[in-house]
Amino acid sequence: MPLHLNCGFPLEALVTTWACEDLALKPGDNVLAMIKATAIHLIPVR
Repeated sequence: MPLHLNCGFPLEALVTTWACEDLALKPGDNVLAMIKATAIHLIPVR
């Protein structure tokens, strides 16, 4: 499931189906993003 977060700049994340089921996430739910610095992948927008 893609997540679109508004944190002062656009931030998008992908959450696995397993994680969505484990966390009981559904579209429209509010979430808190915590970022592990070693797990960030930046993709330039062209």
